[in-house]
Amino acid sequence: MRISIVVFLILIWYCGCTPNQVGGTHKVGLGMNPFTMDKKMQVWAIENYNEEGLPESIIKFNSPSSQMSMEVEIIDHLTNVTNSKHYKMEASAHYMSIGGSFSTSYDYIHKYMSKSHYKVAQITGNVELYQLQAQINEMKFSTAFTALADKIMWSIQKNTTRSEELSIYLTDKLLSMFGTHVTTGLTLGGTCQKLDVIDSTMWSDYNEHDFSVSAKASFASYFSISGSYSASSTQLQQYSNSKKDTQVYITGGAPWPVNGTYNEWLKTLSVSPAVINAVFYPISYVISYEQFPYIDRVTFRRFIELIENRTALNILQNTHYGCMDPDSPNFDYSANVNDPNRCKYDIKERFGGLFQVSDNPALQLTNELTQDYACPEGYTAYPLQNPVKHGRHHHDCHRCWVFSHCCHNWDESYTSQLYVCLNKDGTKTGEFFGGAFNKQIKNEIMDGFSCPDGYYDHYVRYDPWDSSKGTHFCVAPFDSGNIDTGVHVGGFFSTFKPNPFTNKYVCPKGYRRVSLGNTFFGKELVYCIGIDDMQGKIQYIPPGYGNEIPSLVDYYYVLSQKQWLQVNITVQESYDEQYQNSYAMYQSYLKASAKNKGNDDNNKPNSNSNDDKNDKSSKKVYSHSSTSTILIAVFIPLAAIASLVTLFILNKKRKNKFDPEKGRILQNHNFSDED
Repeated sequence: MRISIVVFLILIWYCGCTPNQVGGTHKVGLGMNPFTMDKKMQVWAIENYNEEGLPESIIKFNSPSSQMSMEVEIIDHLTNVTNSKHYKMEASAHYMSIGGSFSTSYDYIHKYMSKSHYKVAQITGNVELYQLQAQINEMKFSTAFTALADKIMWSIQKNTTRSEELSIYLTDKLLSMFGTHVTTGLTLGGTCQKLDVIDSTMWSDYNEHDFSVSAKASFASYFSISGSYSASSTQLQQYSNSKKDTQVYITGGAPWPVNGTYNEWLKTLSVSPAVINAVFYPISYVISYEQFPYIDRVTFRRFIELIENRTALNILQNTHYGCMDPDSPNFDYSANVNDPNRCKYDIKERFGGLFQVSDNPALQLTNELTQDYACPEGYTAYPLQNPVKHGRHHHDCHRCWVFSHCCHNWDESYTSQLYVCLNKDGTKTGEFFGGAFNKQIKNEIMDGFSCPDGYYDHYVRYDPWDSSKGTHFCVAPFDSGNIDTGVHVGGFFSTFKPNPFTNKYVCPKGYRRVSLGNTFFGKELVYCIGIDDMQGKIQYIPPGYGNEIPSLVDYYYVLSQKQWLQVNITVQESYDEQYQNSYAMYQSYLKASAKNKGNDDNNKPNSNSNDDKNDKSSKKVYSHSSTSTILIAVFIPLAAIASLVTLFILNKKRKNKFDPEKGRILQNHNFSDED
């Protein structure tokens, strides 16, 4: 019995598949999200394969050669980042500024772009086998896409407040499921890519030409590629010594074997090619009125406008303007669109350094800006604690005379007070703040126990007798030059003193608290930084995120009564079922109306023959539904009986016992009282 079932399933699979399909054809027509470069559901239906294993609506172009083409790109700015697959988005230039800014490769490079002296060498080798091009005018939409598009246009046509909410909700759902673009062309083959993070300060006499030559030679050596990719031993040594990290991506072919070579991998490409280039078109550009003849033109135009408007809103939600120049202290971690105006240095600073006064030289600390125990002009000194008194008792004994000891007792005490310089309104001069850390708490900006490059380690001691007790504050004067990063300061506060910006023990709106623990004389010390300053990875916002789901109220058209009826549903499952039924009735009505439109126009409005035709049309619409109901009613009982008989036979052969209390099948088990 099992053998027959397996044979039956194999026959079904064999009959439903086309032998020798051209690789990659099923990827033409896929929806695509240009932000994350994620593949979505099938927008176009791929069908009608010919003898060559190619759909009739897709054309194949073989590449003249299968040699690797290598290119090197030196990335020293996030705006220069390109995707390894060279995605091309037609008729949508507004996507290019943020396209791919949520992808994996972008996130990897983004991590190192906060260092102004870091550069990323992106070496890409492509092997092109063939291209696939869709004939847009001949493509047909998939069943799922057509069904959802029909629902949207149906909601638009009803023209009510609730239906408008529903159409917006369904449009966002369509963009989430199918993406904003459709794949119209593909280039298949294989790609080897290597990303090398280079510290340019370790490269003497750096120039772009030598850097590019060394990158190619390193790439060829890594993948065992023969060719004219050579560099001097000195260049290769400098390149190797300056590398901080390496990331390798291989697309297409078999998995790269241990100690494998490029030639071995190349032989497997024809068996398993991958997409190395792609062309996308916005979905709104490939939808035509001829594909929906049963919809009036006004509704169709509103449908296209709705897709374009919701797409534009999604672009706006995921566009983050900011300074993307790593040489600027205003470098914004969360930006994916560069705004040069935000890179300028003439911003208003609110942090003017800190200093500590004490009658013990070990605790004294001057302000880096003033080289004195004072704030710069325009800043006010705010104490972070009340004056702290440090003291300890000394008991010292020593031998005096011949048979006696002399002892001395005395007390030693010092006072200290820590001040922070702040300007509530902001000024054009000040100090950059690069975080803080101590023995227990890391610097959140660096995720470690250090200051960013270009910052001074301002160490504030709390104990004159123990130098390990203190906190490191990272500061840099405003005119110090090359600063890797800077955060917006929203004040300081401790258990002793509130935040001067809020007069409370909280951070201002738009800032978050960072605690340095209870190391500040046994009390907590907190500083406030901008929320966006620490967003290492920007988050993608999907279409419709945050919108309210429309109320579960629907309308459907009843043919027999020739009017719209309202359905009030409170349960989601019932709503979905009722919605599908009412939508199916409406779709059948539209198609029947479009088919009989010519005949209906020739009939008189009040003639009896017209009523007869409507009755026949109604019967024709419901005939398919009735047949389906009869088939289901007959098939389900037969399938249930067959399943019960099969389970009975298998159960009898295997001699299993079902434990009703434990709810499981016990096999070959010696039952006892404990069971």
